[in-house]
This record gives sequence, structure tokens and C-alpha cells, in this order.
Amino acid sequence: MSFSQRSFRIVFALTLSLLSAGSTLRAAYTGPVPPPTDVFGSRGPYVVETRTLPSPSFPGRVVTVYSARGVAGPRPTWFFSHGFGGSNALLYDELLRHWASHGWTAVFSPYPVDGQSVELYQILFDGFVAAANQYPNLIDTRKVGFAGHSFGGGATPVLALRAVRERGWGSEGLALFPLAPWYSHQLGNQDFAAFPAHTQLVMQVYEDDVLNDHRMAIDVYRRMILPAANKDYLVVHSDLIEDYPYRSGHSVPSGSELPLGDREVIYNGLDAWAVHRIGQALAVSAWTGDPQARAVALGHGSETQVQMGSAPSGRALRPMTSIIDPVPVFPQSRYAFPFDGLLNPRRGELAAPTRGTQLKNLSVRAYSGPGESTLIVGASVSGHRPKSLLWRAAGPSLAAFGVGGVMADPMLTTYRGAAVDLINDNWADDDREMLEVVSEEAGVFRFNQGSLDSALLGSFAPGGWTAHVTAASGGAGVALLEIYAADIDTTTRLGGLSARGRVGAGGEVLIVGFVIEGTTPLRLLLRGVGPSLAAFGVGGTLVDPQLTLFNASSVIASNDSWQQSPDAAAIAAAGSATGAFPLAGQSRDAALLVTLPAGSYTLHLRGGDGGSGIGLAEIYVVP
Repeated sequence: MSFSQRSFRIVFALTLSLLSAGSTLRAAYTGPVPPPTDVFGSRGPYVVETRTLPSPSFPGRVVTVYSARGVAGPRPTWFFSHGFGGSNALLYDELLRHWASHGWTAVFSPYPVDGQSVELYQILFDGFVAAANQYPNLIDTRKVGFAGHSFGGGATPVLALRAVRERGWGSEGLALFPLAPWYSHQLGNQDFAAFPAHTQLVMQVYEDDVLNDHRMAIDVYRRMILPAANKDYLVVHSDLIEDYPYRSGHSVPSGSELPLGDREVIYNGLDAWAVHRIGQALAVSAWTGDPQARAVALGHGSETQVQMGSAPSGRALRPMTSIIDPVPVFPQSRYAFPFDGLLNPRRGELAAPTRGTQLKNLSVRAYSGPGESTLIVGASVSGHRPKSLLWRAAGPSLAAFGVGGVMADPMLTTYRGAAVDLINDNWADDDREMLEVVSEEAGVFRFNQGSLDSALLGSFAPGGWTAHVTAASGGAGVALLEIYAADIDTTTRLGGLSARGRVGAGGEVLIVGFVIEGTTPLRLLLRGVGPSLAAFGVGGTLVDPQLTLFNASSVIASNDSWQQSPDAAAIAAAGSATGAFPLAGQSRDAALLVTLPAGSYTLHLRGGDGGSGIGLAEIYVVP
């Protein structure tokens, strides 16, 4: 069974377990990051009441209407379409109550788990219309929002357009909020031009969703013809704070991602900040024109929009990413339901991303010990959006490759500036299945199930990042630090790498590996620094660094003293162009300026005189 199939069954089993809890189901907020307290995220002032009516097209089931007690007259209304198998309104109870607590109405229409999509759309729509007809005192169809999750997310634009065309709904305000959408049926390219210009759309996807291909969301978002200010595309990211995993998986909107074995509905900062808050602000913006609400829902990446709250310790939950022109990030093979799957009537409609030349994978093998001997690896991300990166620190697993003196229990810590970002000691303690999937996609060797190697997966914003490899239980040894681009988005790239550690002979030679992917050669500046590190207060530096560049079978180039190279002037100019610190005058540091085609390469840094010391190996992509 593939991982995607297994994931689908896990999520479906979770849905069934929640459904079986019936009326005993209750909600519990969890995690170190508290919910928002501002007007666009906190629970509203109204007591929420629920009413039901028989579903006109789903015998034996009811449509649930959430409304605010004490609000006079019809009020703006959200019409919500649930995910496949999630026909119990309690699965989305927190979200629907949140919206109703602000004085609105929310309608939940169920549908069965069998039947064609067109039939299920009809059942959903019939339930919405029946609620509007039975409760005209609660539902103002002039100001409406259509939201949906998964199958319901794909249905959202279809049902909204039908309501506009057939019923005239949304004449004074129309909000669309699809969440991790599945395939959209009955939606031709010409239909995307039929939405009213005042329609406001927020498309939201989840970084670690392995069920529904993000291309479904991208397709609808790109095609929908609306003023640029009226639509936004948001990516919600995973995080780990104080050992609490915030996994941005498929079931975030239902608040039921963790844990699988608990009958309570668990919701946390991802639900409260990304779904409750954004949906509320979108409604206020679409229905009242409030500029502050627009800044939250449609902020196009403003801090006000993408913030996700902070733990009492001050550690902030990773912000969402707003993307004006979204492109596919992961390969279709990651998903149970790929865009070009046979079930998608719109398959083949999305243009493939342009693949530019880039550094795809980077690795550093070196000795790491305490203090100045700690292996420190820096990587830069260039572009205008975060890049999904897999970081791995291998120690025990290296023994299978004949490497001696390995670090027994490596711990991996990433930093943004001086601030700790993510920490992992044992890779299987976090999201093991996702790490296995991404490692398989990257084509890297697998860690053993119970090994003490470390790994992290996350989205890293443009700029510089560093990672430290230390021994969790003290001591030292040889470790391999790897960085893999876990996405296919070449608009944001790995811009280079630096690795600082103790360089010695034999197994303690510092070895950097990198892979170039693309159709055109890439120009790189490679440096091996020792003496020039003294200016930064580093002691015990490598006196005579020597660089040797290899391809799969042979030496390509080498250098022992950059100033004696015929390319010395070009090397200095490339250093200035890339922002690298200048090498000291008359220093014995080493450097190479090379133009390389796609392929795999290794760079060795050792002491040219056979000595040892602290050395720095660097790779820069030259503009």
C-alpha cells in the first residue's frame, strides 16, 4: 500500500471514530499557543443556538443551522460543505459556533459517502436552499459566504456560482473560503468569469496535506477572474513548539488532526488562527467592506494577516504564507488524489512549472565536537516565498557505509539569526511517516526505525538559516548534515551553503556534497577558509586550507591558495557579488570559480600541509 493510500485510510478512520462518538463529542483547545484575542479571532459575544430540519435529499439526516441568540432579523450566513465522510456537524462544531457567535448564521448540510459528485452537490445545495426557505428570519441571502473542506472545498465555488445564478444570492456580499479542496466538478473555464466582481476569495491549503494535491486549489485560484485585491492564497505551515507538534495536515479545519486515538475533538492554534480568524475577517470584509477586516483576510502577506500567535515563552508559531501567483510545490506523486488523476474532470488544465537550474541537495560530512568543534552549517534561501526543506543529521546510520567514529546520538537545531527555530533529537519522535515520504521523494537513504539520527521538515523563509549538529548525550564524532529541497518550486531556491567544523586527516576531512538540477550550467564560487576566520575571533583555525572538487569519477579542479589562482580577480569580484566576506590579504585560504552542468559533486576541504584546525567550506551561487 502506498503512503498516500495509507494516509487516506488513516484520515477516513479518524472521521469514523469521531462519528462513532456521537453526542458525547466535545471540543478541547490544546497546545502552547493560545487562541487569538483580537476582534477577528476571539469568540463573539453571542450565545449560539442550533436548529435542525430534515435534509430534503438525504433521508434520515438533518441540516443543522447555527445562529446567534438575540440578533433581530435575517443576518449574513455561511453555507458550509463538509469533507468526505464528515457528515456529522460536530466535526466542524467549533468553526461553525465561532462564526455564529459573531451574530451570523451558519448552515451545515450533510451528504452521504456514496454517489457521483454531481449528485452529492445536489444534496448539499438542496439542504442550503431548504434552510434558507425555512428560516428566512435567520438567513439573509443577500450577504452570504460559501466555505468547504476537502470534497466540500472543491464543491464550494460550484455551489456558490449556482446560488448566484439560480437564486440571486450574494448580491450585497459574497465570500468564498475553500479549504484543502478536492476536485471541482461542473466547473468549466468559462464559469470562472461569471462570479460577481465583488466576490472575495481566500484559498487555503495545508503544507503537510498528502491527500489533496494543492494543484486543485491553484487551478481554481488562478482561473477565478476577480480583482487582484479581492483574492488571496494562503499556505498554513507545520511547526513544533515545546515538543507539541502543530501538523498542518489535511484535517486542520475540523480540528481533529491529533491524536488519532482520542475521542475528543482536538483543535489548536492552526485552527484558531488560520481558519477561524481568517474566515471571520473574510466575512466582515465581504459583507461590510471594513478595511481592517480586509487587511486580515486579504493582506497579501502582511504581518497582520499571516501571524499565527506565540507561546508564553515568546516562541512564535510559524506564520502563514500568502502567495499572489501560486505554483505547485510538491510532485503529484505525494498525493492520494493528484491533479491529473482520472477522477478530476479538470485534469491537464494546469500548466507544469518551469524548472530552472538550482542547487537541489546539499550535504556536509565532518567531525563534530563541543565548543569551536561543533559542526555548524548555514544555508540561504533566495526568492520571495518560503522553501520546503528537509534537514537530516546522520550519525549511527553512517556505520552501515563503513564510516568509523560516528556520532552516536546527533541532535539537530536550526536557527534564524540567533534565535532557535526547530529542534530534533530522534527523527522518529516527530512526524515519522511524513519524513519517510519526503526522504523517499528526495532519493536519500532511509534511517533505521529505531535509530538515533535526527531530521526536521519545515518551510524556511527567504534569508539565511543555520543548523548545529551536537551530541545529545555529550561527546563527539563524525556526522552527516543533509539539506534537501523538498519541493519543486524553483521560484525560491537554495542560494548557497557554508559549513564550519574541525578539519583533520582521514575520516575528519570536511566533505561537502551538492546536486545541480536543471538544463543550463550553474556558476558557483567555492571557498575553503581558515586563516581569514581569525578576524571573527575563531581560534585554532586551519593554517593551509586546500580545496578539491570531484564529480562522480574524477577531480575537476583544486586550489591551495586563491591569490595564486589565475582567476583571483574574478574570485574577488564573485565574492563581492554574492555578499561573501572578503578574504584576508595574502591569506592562504582557498577558492575556486567554476561553471558546472547538472550532476552530483563533492568538495573536500583538508589541510594542504597535513595539519588540522577549524575550517569553513562555502558554496555560493554567483548571480
